[in-house]
Amino acid sequence: MLKLITDDNDSRIFQLKSGEQIKICADECGVKIFEVKSGDKIGELIFRMWEDGNSYITEQVYKLTHAFLEGKRGYYKRQGIATEAFKLFYNLHDDSRFELPEDDGQKHDDGSHMTSDGLAFVESLRRKFFE
Repeated sequence: MLKLITDDNDSRIFQLKSGEQIKICADECGVKIFEVKSGDKIGELIFRMWEDGNSYITEQVYKLTHAFLEGKRGYYKRQGIATEAFKLFYNLHDDSRFELPEDDGQKHDDGSHMTSDGLAFVESLRRKFFE
């Protein structure tokens, strides 16, 4: 369980059960995840954005193309950090549509593909945010 320490609109600091702190920072392309003590980047979520629609109605669409939390040899995996990173980006763009990669075994033109823990992570996001 993560404990929220600070919330500065586009960045948040969380304390882990171990007492360590991580910082999640959103920008226009995604979210970067840092270890507070060292400042090292331990992960990142990258989104591809495009506009969908016609000249009367256009909506922004964000597709998660890369999810990485392997920094520090995967020490920070399976603690809810990437989910909180997605949640931050999702809430900052709540007027947009989101798409998640499909598990079809292929690497797509936008670079999205499922590897290792990606399938479980994306299925978890589907349940928590889109059902």
